[in-house]
Amino acid sequence: MDENQLEMILNTIQSQSPNSTIRNNQRDNLILIIQQLPDDQLLSAAHLISTMRYPKGPNKGKIYSPYLQKKAYESITQSLYKHPPTYKSLQESNTKLKADFKKLHRQNQTLIRKTQSLGVQNRHLRNQKSSHISQIRSLVRCSHQISDATFQKKIKSIFEVNKRSYTSNTVWLATSISQVGQVSLHSTVECMKLIYEFLIGEPPQNWISISTLRTWHQNVSELHVNAQICQVANASVFGIMVDESTRGETKNFVMCYQFWDQKNQTPAVVITRLQDIQKCNAETVCDTVIENIKQDGLDLTKCALWTTDNTAYMSGDKGGAITLFNKKTGLKSLRIGCGLHIIQIVLNHFELAAFGKLSNGTGFSKKSHPYNLLYLAWNLHDGYNASDKDKPLNINSQIIKNLYDGLLGFHYNQYQLPLRSRWGYELQTAKQYLNRHAAHIEFTNWFIEKLENRKTTPKTYLENWRLFKTWLVDPKLNIQVKCLVNFAEHFYEPLVQFMVKQDPIPRLYQNDQLITLPPGRRAHEMPDKNMAL
Repeated sequence: MDENQLEMILNTIQSQSPNSTIRNNQRDNLILIIQQLPDDQLLSAAHLISTMRYPKGPNKGKIYSPYLQKKAYESITQSLYKHPPTYKSLQESNTKLKADFKKLHRQNQTLIRKTQSLGVQNRHLRNQKSSHISQIRSLVRCSHQISDATFQKKIKSIFEVNKRSYTSNTVWLATSISQVGQVSLHSTVECMKLIYEFLIGEPPQNWISISTLRTWHQNVSELHVNAQICQVANASVFGIMVDESTRGETKNFVMCYQFWDQKNQTPAVVITRLQDIQKCNAETVCDTVIENIKQDGLDLTKCALWTTDNTAYMSGDKGGAITLFNKKTGLKSLRIGCGLHIIQIVLNHFELAAFGKLSNGTGFSKKSHPYNLLYLAWNLHDGYNASDKDKPLNINSQIIKNLYDGLLGFHYNQYQLPLRSRWGYELQTAKQYLNRHAAHIEFTNWFIEKLENRKTTPKTYLENWRLFKTWLVDPKLNIQVKCLVNFAEHFYEPLVQFMVKQDPIPRLYQNDQLITLPPGRRAHEMPDKNMAL
């Protein structure tokens, strides 16, 4: 190849660039490679560059892309260096295919036999079903027809409403209905009345009153509790589980017995007391427990353990109720603390040590603290509902949600109310806050400007939004919230899942099986007054 041909190849390479005056490193490298080729490969290189081009289409005349070049190279490599099959290899492959065919044929025959067997069974079951239907029809034809009057007379004999006396089945039905979910005594009476009217075809002249149903419920509960207490008395040892709850002026006290059920060979727990006490302190709880055990006719010396939460007056080593109980009775009862309460205390201490102590242990303050930030986020977005009489500018939580939706197209569900006594609630609020942080910043800047332009905006309401805006951009405070969530995800949540055996559904072990608890309110949502049964 002469110099004119090389010059032509060089001009061809240079013509691919839109700016022939700029020589980049790739062009220099390509020229260097061509210059280093031996003489016997120059013709092949020139032919490669001139022929490996798109024959048609929008890229006609351009060199093939690296992707197509790579695919062509792989195809040539696989076909060029592939060894041709020999007679022996083809024979081995044929033998293997025959063996696979025989195996699949056997499997197919097995499936055919199973299908035939299932068909025979199906026909047999159909014939058996037809025979059963014939027997049922024969029995119905031979049975005695019950008249409506006879049926009504039988139902009335069960209820006996006009005699103002009721059978045990009626009492059982009424008390069972009252214990389904959250059915009230009034609803139970109405349900019983509807059942009677459905069966008889007419409403009753006289019917069960709420006071009668309450008496039944008390009597049945008393019989059940007395039967359980007899089993407690026969046990070698027993434990108690106590708890209290303050609802306004009312202080509710709950006491349970724990024992081994010899009949069913299972652990058992029975609630025997739901009563009001004067004070929630160690002395009152201790005296109440001793008095209840004596009233139930049980041996105090058999009380081996207490199961409680970890409040100081209940479980304190010096002045706790269990310590006083052991002093007054001369016993050495053990204490088993609730694991979830222990976790709650640990996490409260973690929050105090990590972020500082709050001056107000339960309420909101304007101190820079993760809890105050989360409470303020809840209060401004969901603290005002439709029933609040003092909501500023008549703005409730639904209006705030609509403003977020209309301004930002951002939808969010209700904020969880953070409670210092429920660390899991505070964690849920923190997760919600972090997910909505960017939307909060954009909305707050717009909303504060609108509030400032109104002369009737309450000063406190505007100051709360300004404080929220300041805390939204406070890097230290937001890092603390992220640390709180990170700590919970790596410590709190795995530990809680371990303690509840990763079962989020509350259950009770009863009659050799786990029974799901009926739906109800959370502890902080319970009403101030409970009806004692």
